[in-house]
Amino acid sequence: MLWVFVLLFGSIALAVTLVMGYQHEREYRTATPTSATIDECHLADDVICTGAWNYRGHLHHGTIYGFNDLLAPGTRVDVKTNGFRAFTLTYTDFSYVFAYLVAGFLAVAIAVLVAWGRWTRPRNRPTPDG
Repeated sequence: MLWVFVLLFGSIALAVTLVMGYQHEREYRTATPTSATIDECHLADDVICTGAWNYRGHLHHGTIYGFNDLLAPGTRVDVKTNGFRAFTLTYTDFSYVFAYLVAGFLAVAIAVLVAWGRWTRPRNRPTPDG
């Protein structure tokens, strides 16, 4: 019964991660190229940078997603934006990483279950009476 839960949970997790990755990818592809000025960067779990960018004649301030390095305030960077969010050109590099991990887990789980099923299947053994 546990294997049913593992496969069901894994399939749902894979579907969710693929949908999220697709939405991030689509949001990035449809965004408008512009440049942003860094206000500040700090290191948390990831590098978090905030800045300002111009979109359709309006100045926006907020988090710029996708940095790998800390940048000095005042640095100009190329970004893509949909107005309220800005992304570096490397932002989409990790959109599907979690989906790949979940798919790998599912493949291993299925292989183990198939092998386990072959080992535990009752075999036709001849009886002592012939």
